[in-house]
Amino acid sequence: MAPAPAVGTADWLSFALSFLLVLTLLCALYFFLRRMNSKRLMEGGEPELEIVDSLAVGTRQRVVLLRVKDREVLLGMTVQNITPLASWSAEEVARLEAVRRSKAPAATGQAKGLQGMLALLAAKNRQGPK
Repeated sequence: MAPAPAVGTADWLSFALSFLLVLTLLCALYFFLRRMNSKRLMEGGEPELEIVDSLAVGTRQRVVLLRVKDREVLLGMTVQNITPLASWSAEEVARLEAVRRSKAPAATGQAKGLQGMLALLAAKNRQGPK
């Protein structure tokens, strides 16, 4: 058997510099992607899709209130299905929120958000279709 070739200082230096170059490129890519994401948020102001509130109503069922641009959408979610329950424009939300505040008793925590959305849905249903 032939003896293993000796590893010199130049080989270790080449390996270390190559490794540092790869790490530097990875860090630069990470910061570039982070900056692009934050620029997107700054240019658009708020994110276009936001979960306002969520409530588990069963072991695998949820009611979720989403804000999509200038609309709020109430969704019923199960493992197999997502069903839109109601949708409000920004003007409707402001108007119905004022109605809810004047009629609904004070609540705390997560119940407050769900009570508010249920009151909004009830008020919208009382008004009937436009």
